[in-house]
Amino acid sequence: MKKNEVIEQGLIEQYVLGELSDPQRGELESLLNQDHELSEYLAQVEQGLEKLAMENAIAPPAIVKTNLLSEISNGISEKEKIVQLPQSGKLFNWPAAIAASISLILMISTFLFYNNWKESQIEVLSLQNDLSRAQLNLLKANVNAQKVN
Repeated sequence: MKKNEVIEQGLIEQYVLGELSDPQRGELESLLNQDHELSEYLAQVEQGLEKLAMENAIAPPAIVKTNLLSEISNGISEKEKIVQLPQSGKLFNWPAAIAASISLILMISTFLFYNNWKESQIEVLSLQNDLSRAQLNLLKANVNAQKVN
């Protein structure tokens, strides 16, 4: 990479803004270490960008500075104070544990009853199917008996 290419392609400006890839940055830094004029150009670009930033900077309202200084002098602000919760002697909440146990028992029993109901429903359908087949066979037998007579 040559000095003219670096300046024409705007690589110094991209370097200052942090927009170069790692390989490009490494190559440019080695070139900056070797070339004094290029290092001076880098310093000029940095000063120019700093000047531009300062010219376009927006000053905060004066109240911001006074509030900030007062918070620093007061230490921790009222909003950030740590509030200690009252310590209770209870390590275990028995009513909550009992309620949780009861709800767990109810959930398990509901699940078991639901499964038994489904199994009973399947068994009823199977028995109805068997009854229908038996009735159909009986009707066939009656029809065959009447045909013979």
